[in-house]
Amino acid sequence: MRAKMARRVAALLAAGCLTVSASGCGGGGSKGISKADYLARAKTVCQQGNKVLTAASNYIVSKLTPGQKLSEAEVNDFVRKTVIPTIRDQVKQLRAIPPPKGEKAHVEEIYTALDKGLDDLDQNPKKLSDGSNVFGNADNLAHKYGISVCATTG
Repeated sequence: MRAKMARRVAALLAAGCLTVSASGCGGGGSKGISKADYLARAKTVCQQGNKVLTAASNYIVSKLTPGQKLSEAEVNDFVRKTVIPTIRDQVKQLRAIPPPKGEKAHVEEIYTALDKGLDDLDQNPKKLSDGSNVFGNADNLAHKYGISVCATTG
């Protein structure tokens, strides 16, 4: 059960990792960067973000005894104090990167979907552990755009 819970929490956290795409990425000037460069930077940073978010998930789950689940209060605390602030900050950083020329609408659609997922999670933190994927739309959009390492869906 603990492993299943860890995977569920890690999967949801990984869904939000798209948001880390901006950390460590320099701007590309006022003209933006190429899509290939944007995707390469996003991939690298998403991999780093996966590690950070998975570590946070593993840490919280490591405190549980075998068979124990996070209480509703623990889920709420973890979501509101760790997951949401971390991802919101990363979305802010992502938006600071000039998108590839002609791609602003595509990347903004992903960021908007992430914001909606975060709002949904903030309203109901239990969605972190109940099998919901509040980032499903953002995952799909990211995957279609080419940031597949950040998406948790197909």
